[in-house]
Amino acid sequence: MRTNAPSEISSLTSQEKQSLVRLKQRLAASFRLIELILFGSKARGDHDEWSDLDVLVLVEDEKNWRNRELLSDIVYELNLQYGTHLTCILENADDWRSEETCIWLPLKDNIVEEGIVIAIP
Repeated sequence: MRTNAPSEISSLTSQEKQSLVRLKQRLAASFRLIELILFGSKARGDHDEWSDLDVLVLVEDEKNWRNRELLSDIVYELNLQYGTHLTCILENADDWRSEETCIWLPLKDNIVEEGIVIAIP
C-alpha cells in the first residue's frame, strides 16, 4: 500500500478529496482511528462516473452496531454535503490483521495490493 494525501490522488474529484479530508477528521473525533484506506476503482484509477469511494476504516474500537450506526450517520452527512458516494467498511484493526478473525480475507488481498492509505496532516 502507498500513502497519499487526497490532494495527490488524481482519480478523485475536488468534492471527493474534500469529503475524504472531512471523513478522516470526523472519524478521528469519534473513534480511535488507526487508518483510512481507499480501495477499489478509485484507488486503481479505472473508475467511471458512477464509481463510489470504497474506504476501509480501521479502528481500535469494537465493530458493534452503535459504532456502525455512527459511521453510517457520518458517511450519510458527508455524501449529502459533498455530493459524493462514500461506501465504508468498519473493521477493528486487530481483527483485520489476524487471519483467524478477519472475515474479509479475499477482499483483504486486494486492499493490501491496491489500497491507498489516506494521509491527512
